[in-house]
Amino acid sequence: MSLFRKSKSAAVIEKERLQLSRDYQVYTEVESSKKLKDFLALEEKVESTPFKVRRKEIESLRYKGSAEEKLVKQFARLEKNPKLVNYFKTASSSDLKRFLTIKGKGLPEQVEELEAYMKSGKYDNELKNFNHKKKTDQSFAGKWESTEAYKKEKEFQELKNSDDYIFYQRFAKSTEYKNFLAVDCSSELSQYWDLQKEVNSDKFKEKKAYLENPDRYKTTVDYKALCSYEELLKDEGIQLYFKYNETD
Repeated sequence: MSLFRKSKSAAVIEKERLQLSRDYQVYTEVESSKKLKDFLALEEKVESTPFKVRRKEIESLRYKGSAEEKLVKQFARLEKNPKLVNYFKTASSSDLKRFLTIKGKGLPEQVEELEAYMKSGKYDNELKNFNHKKKTDQSFAGKWESTEAYKKEKEFQELKNSDDYIFYQRFAKSTEYKNFLAVDCSSELSQYWDLQKEVNSDKFKEKKAYLENPDRYKTTVDYKALCSYEELLKDEGIQLYFKYNETD
């Protein structure tokens, strides 16, 4: 074995010198560049504990089992609730519309008022007085049909037997209307409206879509910073700088 190493040729040494000279020029340019400052700042950021914790938390998020999924399921259960289903069916029915129209016109109150008059004894007294006067006063030529008592009694019978009033009475006693009244002031209905407003809001939809997106981390500012860092990490100038940095 030779005791002497083979010396490099002048051409090889010159080639290495020129390469080192070019590398040194690049090194000095990178050393004072904004690119290096950006890289170092990004490196400090992406290597920090808070940055890594945020990434882990974001990537571990799931729609399944989330508060949002629970709200959607809770709303779905309310949508299938028989009482609420029947409530909305009644609320949109022509029967309820007719019922409320009749009520709005004051027909029930008219019938109640006339019925109260008939039962108060005033009608019977007026009829009794009329018959007495007709019987005792030969000159009396009045007709019962012309009296207010008769007109009220006739109006009462007509209204009481009218299609609208009969319908009103029947609907007011129906199971569907009783359910409508019970649900209309219930906590279940309030909860339904609150949940409907919540799950249909843009904010909720965005959060749900975010949780369902397997690439959600790519939508974050942190991911953009990470991409910028990885891009600079591949930069030839940056790589050369760290090749020679803190070396002889």
